Amino acid sequence: MKPQDRFTNARHAKAFRKLDQAVALERNGSLAEADSAYADVIRSNPQYFDALHLYGLLKFKKGQLSDAIRLIEKAHMLNPGSLNALNSLGVVYAHLKNYGQALDTFNKIIERDENNVQALSNKAQCLNELGLFQETVDICNKILSLDKFKFHAYLARGAALLELGNYEEALSNYQKVVEFNQRYEMGWCGIGNALYRLKRRDEALVAYDRALSIKPDLEGAWLGRGNVFSDLKR
Repeated sequence: MKPQDRFTNARHAKAFRKLDQAVALERNGSLAEADSAYADVIRSNPQYFDALHLYGLLKFKKGQLSDAIRLIEKAHMLNPGSLNALNSLGVVYAHLKNYGQALDTFNKIIERDENNVQALSNKAQCLNELGLFQETVDICNKILSLDKFKFHAYLARGAALLELGNYEEALSNYQKVVEFNQRYEMGWCGIGNALYRLKRRDEALVAYDRALSIKPDLEGAWLGRGNVFSDLKR
């Protein structure tokens, strides 16, 4: 081994240890300390793909979306073959409500891996936001043919079916969501919305109340309750 190789290996080992420490801090909830630790790794190793990607995800977790985009884009440029980094980039675009760009990003993943369930799921959410509800249903059908336990696909398909006027089918999908996770407030809110459209108002109120018992500030559930009471002249 040449002396410069030993130096490079030692440097990589040190960077890896420091990155591991940053990840541990993040997992323990010490986000400010983790932020400093990630920044320190990148200052010494500006081309370190894993550090850039993980630091970008931390920035995303902290709501610093511009920083997240910058870091994850740089990571992607260093390693264009990473579908995980590309997926992370799409998720941040979606949170910025840049659904068109997010959709393009998820499509790039699917072009390379047509059965990538995570990218398909994220694409379904973007399609709903863009009002392309039948396309959402088609994508969710594919997701569930690959993984019948992907409950977020039932949620997205339920939302699309509701908009398409298929209220009974929407209800069935939302019920699947809460079968998987009884504590998922959006599933209960969706059940309430479907029951309201079916004019089953008392049952809708029960579902909205269940959602609010889990997340008291859920706007959709409060709005749903208001719609029910308005119909009942209360």
